[in-house]
Amino acid sequence: MIRLSYVVPRLVLLGLLWLFFALAFDPLLRRGLEKAGSSATGAKVEVGALDTGFFPPRLTLERFAAADPGAPMLNLVEFAEARFELEGRPFLERKVVVKASALSGLHGLVLLSGEHRGSHRAADSNGAGKSAFIDGLTWALYGKMARPKHR
Repeated sequence: MIRLSYVVPRLVLLGLLWLFFALAFDPLLRRGLEKAGSSATGAKVEVGALDTGFFPPRLTLERFAAADPGAPMLNLVEFAEARFELEGRPFLERKVVVKASALSGLHGLVLLSGEHRGSHRAADSNGAGKSAFIDGLTWALYGKMARPKHR
């Protein structure tokens, strides 16, 4: 026989947990992301919409904009949508593995271009600008350099 005093409290707890994730989790995560981004960059960061899913694990950001700390009326980086689909099993081992990602409508980054002379495979050579691109992207998103400045 099923004991109702055992089952009912657990069903109520499960229902409350479902309500939290269905109604409050995405807005709280969006607000936390905006505050953390603003704190890291020293300028306003806005996220138009944020949607999460658990089966499969995914995160979608829409209408993201990060202002330029030196010119607050200009956006340093903005994009229409970023989607990340994650592997579920590694979460059990406290790891994050991105299975697929997509970024659309990116504005604000300057593409560095130039001519490399030396080898036909510019991505394998020194001085092609690979690190400068990553440094620029890291600085634009987080307001910090990923590695110390060269002297």
